[in-house]
Amino acid sequence: FALISVDSVLLHPLLTASLPLPQKPTAPLTVMGVFIFIVSMAMSTLGTAPYPRCPDGITCSPLSPSDLPGMVFDCASVSSTTGSVLGNVYLMHGDDGMYAKGMWAETMLQLASSGYSSLACDQRGYSPNASPDDYAAYNYDVLASDILSITNAAGFNASFGGKFHIVAHDQGARIVWHAIAKGPGRDKFLSFSSLSIPHADVFSDNVYGAAADVADQTAEQYLRQLTLPNSTTVNRNTIFSAFCGEFGFTTPESCQKTFWWYNGAVDAGAMAMAPLMPFGSSIASKVNIPFEMVKNLTQYPLDGVPQTVKVGEVAEFPVFFACGSADTCDLCTNKVVQQTAALIKSNFTSAINSCGHKLINPSKCPDASERYKVIDGIIANIVSGTTSKV
Repeated sequence: FALISVDSVLLHPLLTASLPLPQKPTAPLTVMGVFIFIVSMAMSTLGTAPYPRCPDGITCSPLSPSDLPGMVFDCASVSSTTGSVLGNVYLMHGDDGMYAKGMWAETMLQLASSGYSSLACDQRGYSPNASPDDYAAYNYDVLASDILSITNAAGFNASFGGKFHIVAHDQGARIVWHAIAKGPGRDKFLSFSSLSIPHADVFSDNVYGAAADVADQTAEQYLRQLTLPNSTTVNRNTIFSAFCGEFGFTTPESCQKTFWWYNGAVDAGAMAMAPLMPFGSSIASKVNIPFEMVKNLTQYPLDGVPQTVKVGEVAEFPVFFACGSADTCDLCTNKVVQQTAALIKSNFTSAINSCGHKLINPSKCPDASERYKVIDGIIANIVSGTTSKV
């Protein structure tokens, strides 16, 4: 498909210019001049996005869904290179930083050579012109509805009976599980590949309730920090300093919207929150927002929050689940693979590679053979979803 809005919105190529780096001074510097130069060099590393604005081999354009007035998403697409199109694929990032659509470049190029056209967008809160200042705009009910708004605007509803394959990472995968729970996803998806996130009911049951696992509960304590009111500014901008610069954001306000996704997951009932408990050696222990501060500031009950919107069994399309054995955010174990498999009544496949949470990011997972355990699994799952509908 061509990335043209069916709402007749004129699309323009996305600008790819980058900010110039500070130049080396050519004249002798005063003490103040040295100070300014050092600050300038330090600032040049702040807000450096983890992905290029538009990766090589990818076509980038804005997309304006007609049912989301004023919202413009920065998107990337690759068309099938085989002479025919076997299906359309929508890929969703999670908490992966600015220009996160770029995380899918390697996968999208492989999909093109396999006969699939694909689309990935910087989602709500990540596209500058699709980033409302309203906390409620990041509730998972809203984020899940964006899936059809974006794919319809890209023309997915005009072919293959309006159905498509979906691939998602991290919070993006949680949104997809929620879309399945709420109904529309069951009717529209031809396959689902979930990266780093097991079946939503499995994750929630492992952090809250009678069957909870202490290891999973401890690992999830970082969620308490990320969901604090105005979390990026708590304790002298700790979260902004620890995470947002690496993700490419230059202000706490712009980064805050991406963390509202986590609040949106809990508020929509899509994800349980573990009881507040000692951080141990989990990621939360390495973030300078101590236990007592979290206890005093959290807006959620100290004894946890249940998942109220269950996904249940999935039988309508094949599911692939992949995770990294070194993931310390969402623990990747044979146990969660087996628990997820038990809830998938259609074809289920899985892969565990040796990387961490960002299991297909070349800079975080440099061994291509490990990345392709996941990428090949995605493509095989999509092929399975294609042939099962023929």
